[in-house]
Amino acid sequence: MSNQATNHWGIIQVTGEDAETFLHSQLSNSIRNFKSPQEVRLAAYCSAKGRVMGSFFIWRYADAFYLLCQAELIGKLIQRFNLFKLRSKCVFSDLSTEYLYQTVLTPRQEKLVAETSESHHLLILPCLESNAHSAGLRMTPLTPKNTNQPQINQLLLAPPYYFEYALQQLGIAYITQTTYEQFTVQNMNYDLIGGVDFNKGCYPGQEIVARSHYLGKIKKRALLATTNQEVKPGQDLWLHADNPHEPVGVVINACRFEGKTYLLVEAPLQEAIEEKKQFCFNQTNSDDTFYLSAPPYDVLAKGNQLA
Repeated sequence: MSNQATNHWGIIQVTGEDAETFLHSQLSNSIRNFKSPQEVRLAAYCSAKGRVMGSFFIWRYADAFYLLCQAELIGKLIQRFNLFKLRSKCVFSDLSTEYLYQTVLTPRQEKLVAETSESHHLLILPCLESNAHSAGLRMTPLTPKNTNQPQINQLLLAPPYYFEYALQQLGIAYITQTTYEQFTVQNMNYDLIGGVDFNKGCYPGQEIVARSHYLGKIKKRALLATTNQEVKPGQDLWLHADNPHEPVGVVINACRFEGKTYLLVEAPLQEAIEEKKQFCFNQTNSDDTFYLSAPPYDVLAKGNQLA
């Protein structure tokens, strides 16, 4: 197996006496009362219009919060945090280049957890069904004493992009530069997988998120697809047979793994799940059509399905 490091993830470290209060006021999920350094929470950072600008895996260690997201967004997100922190006493640090990121296989875990210490952080995903291992992302500081890749048992190293493949299979979407401000938290299913706390109070976009949850019907969700084509996030999705005049969905995430492209796409529930229609990436015709499927939780329900 390859020990090639992945460099498209990065960490924002948030410190200061007001770090918890400020993050709690900005993100879709509660940032209070972390029970242990092993606890990980999903959260979205929304615009005032309820569109997701950033998505995070968050854990707390000592007096700092760690926000894992796509490295290409970190500069933009820190700039926005600083714009709104006003007199809040908190510091945002980009640690992207201070860590080596490696995808590993870990002992089987049933839920999202973190292992963290001075020597490394390790984010572990829930195991895929019937798998003996879970996918993990190990983050090791590149200190002067550790400028080379850490000595990890070769048997624990995973193939490149296995972490992203596992995220797709679990139905956990994330924002990239291409999809910045394209989706709501409901389009990404964050309300179904513990990424939204509807009781925490105000944050940017909260009124729109709450209105959709309590008064609206969610017409589009993040669904799974597999194709042989090379596909990129932000690419339009079309219904195959109906040949509509406009696309019906958008690719949220695309991961090339073992010869296929695994996708999370924002798509209409009625056509994809209830009517089981075929989709494609060419509005006129396509030989490579495919069906969409639900992730391993109920996309027709409301509220956290993983609680």
